[in-house]
Amino acid sequence: MSYKALNKSLFNRVSLKEKEVFFRNLSLMLKSGLGISEILDILSRQSKTRMRDVVLEISRSINSGKSLSSSFSNFPDVFSEFIINAVRAGEESGNLENSLERIAEQVNRDRELISKIRSAMAYPIIVITLSLVVGLGIAFVILPKITPIFKGLKVDLPITTRALIAFSGFIENHGLLFFLFILFSLSFSFWIFKRKFIKPFSHLLILNIPIIGKIIKFKNLSQFSSMLSLLIRSGISFNESLGICSRTSKNYYYQNILNNSRQKVAQGERLSDHLLDYPRYFPEIAVSMIRVGEKSGTLEEELFNISEIYEKEADNMIKVLSATIEPILLIVIGLFVGLLAVSVISPIYKITGNIYK
Repeated sequence: MSYKALNKSLFNRVSLKEKEVFFRNLSLMLKSGLGISEILDILSRQSKTRMRDVVLEISRSINSGKSLSSSFSNFPDVFSEFIINAVRAGEESGNLENSLERIAEQVNRDRELISKIRSAMAYPIIVITLSLVVGLGIAFVILPKITPIFKGLKVDLPITTRALIAFSGFIENHGLLFFLFILFSLSFSFWIFKRKFIKPFSHLLILNIPIIGKIIKFKNLSQFSSMLSLLIRSGISFNESLGICSRTSKNYYYQNILNNSRQKVAQGERLSDHLLDYPRYFPEIAVSMIRVGEKSGTLEEELFNISEIYEKEADNMIKVLSATIEPILLIVIGLFVGLLAVSVISPIYKITGNIYK
């Protein structure tokens, strides 16, 4: 199978966990003295997932005379530019096993952060999905059966009941179109938010969402600092490392800031001096720590400390998000159920009141 075909069919589905295990085992086996071809052969036999095909293709590439980093570069959807350059630096410095170990640690940090975000969002997503299912069930099944009863009542119906009857009539006449419209709107929203031209708006919008915006900011600060520290430690020039961090960043604004920083550093300006112009994206404490590292020659250590700080900050904000969403969802669902109950019970209460009169 060709590299291109493999990229399309397989590598988008290679998980961070699989990549972390791959790099950690590769590092450990290199330290034990095994040859790279033998190691890849062992790893390909151990894997029972799609990663097996990845490793086999890398092994074939190395056996044809290519380096490990060059073999990785055939699969950009699996191995980011950061990984490829870190491996290349390790090969050139003769310290490949340590570079692979650092990559495994970085992948592990990314995986744990993403896992925490997913765990925090799992509960609200389940609740919202079930609420939508129940809501659609009421709209398509229950309301069409009870609204004829309300229409025949000789009482003035509350506004909530009239609204319920109107919505039921709309669903009865245009339910399929309504359902298709919702499906199309969701699909279009997912598609449009992935387009390059919308990123300046969508990424700014996300950064301004309470709590979620802070999590994204802390996540970007942690990943940038960790990657830059690792790349510098691997022997890659500071300017080139900034370029790699810029190209591997997922956020439009951090991408642009880091790219501009690379240009300013190339012109002789300090990174900390340039980042002072972006206090919204790089807090003063982070810039101050970078300045200390630049002046003392301990930039890699300071960057690693920054990464640790903002990883903990992101973790704390994820806990706040989880604690905040639950009561809000309960209130919203309670209001919806209460409104539905009032709409159904009010006409019945009026009828029984008229009987006793």
